Amino acid sequence: QDAGATRAAPRSVKQKHGDLIGPNKGLGLPATEDPKILAQLEKILGIWTQYKGQLEAGADQGAFPPSVLLKLDELGLSLLVESNRAVEMYVARAKSVISQSKGSAANAVNIAGRQRMLSQKMSKEYFLIALDVAREENRKRLRKTFELFDKSNTGLRGGDEGLGLSETTDDAILKFLDRVDRIWSAFRPRLESTAGGALPTPQDLKIIGNYNIQLLINCNEATKLYAKMKS
Repeated sequence: QDAGATRAAPRSVKQKHGDLIGPNKGLGLPATEDPKILAQLEKILGIWTQYKGQLEAGADQGAFPPSVLLKLDELGLSLLVESNRAVEMYVARAKSVISQSKGSAANAVNIAGRQRMLSQKMSKEYFLIALDVAREENRKRLRKTFELFDKSNTGLRGGDEGLGLSETTDDAILKFLDRVDRIWSAFRPRLESTAGGALPTPQDLKIIGNYNIQLLINCNEATKLYAKMKS
């Protein structure tokens, strides 16, 4: 991985972190004033700083040795968990000040947005298995990740009471969910096989690598449309 490209990403992440603290009028984000949320955002930034250091260490070496990959895996999971806690805090805060109907729409935005993260998380776990990094632990994580993605994908389309989702009827959103389904039909069997004990083949790795971005893009477009419906 190119060292310059790796070093460019942290600046973008830090800027987005600042946007959450706000205010950012361009994004329609007010200033975050809740002290618990602010403390959580600072905790996330601390983990990101460590994660960034590991990325730069690997980039400086021209490759990511197993020790760095292990540390990235550990810090990445911690970053994910703490970021998710921040999201939950924002959602709880939002639900306390908006109507029930808008709260339901906000929940759809949250879960649709989570699909973007899950698409990247399960790809990461898949490739770590291929690299023999914490292989058995990542098999367990991979199964949980793709099962949650699958359940959420079904719920976004047809509704899911447990997830607080209503059936999606908007044609524009359904178009992107259809695309996600087509990509997912190639994605899921490979994830399930590897989570069950098989090792990825070179062809499998190529397919996951190629489809990963397509899955992310279409999940992102669906999320944008859910957000427009909420507003």
